[in-house]
Amino acid sequence: MAHHMMNLAGATVIVEHQRGCARTRYRKGRTRASPTKPPAEVMDAAALIGDFISGRAISAAAITRMLPTVPPFHAACWRASLAIPRGQTRTYQWLAAAAGRPKAHRAAAAAMAKNPLAPLVPCHRVVSANGLGGFCGAMAKPSERSPTHWALAMKLRMLESERVPKAPRKAHRVR
Repeated sequence: MAHHMMNLAGATVIVEHQRGCARTRYRKGRTRASPTKPPAEVMDAAALIGDFISGRAISAAAITRMLPTVPPFHAACWRASLAIPRGQTRTYQWLAAAAGRPKAHRAAAAAMAKNPLAPLVPCHRVVSANGLGGFCGAMAKPSERSPTHWALAMKLRMLESERVPKAPRKAHRVR
């Protein structure tokens, strides 16, 4: 299987071609870039992830064209997550309502768990009502403030890296 690897927030994003679509998955730790050139579908997704890492705006249309055919509610959740601004979070309950089923927050969480194009479909911006929620199969306990699982720590680093930097304060002159 052809793939391309890149580093993001202290982990490796693996972009691969599977069942006719580009898909991503994560692995703990950093890696070197892939030595071989993968198929165009993988390179297109990798280019968009590179734009994401660089903080450049990505059109929702470019992302949705790459998504596989899935049940309508999953697609609606993925599209709704694209509306969450960089550096902000929303709850699974908000996501379910935005996707048209306000009481289906667990189904919304399941849809995000099947997200094939993270971080382009920003599942890291969706959190539990009482904490961080999950990421890459790891779940945070509601009482956890600093998660120890590498995937949850990565989710926090991704959110922190997206936050808009504050304007620098003017330096005080010393006389």
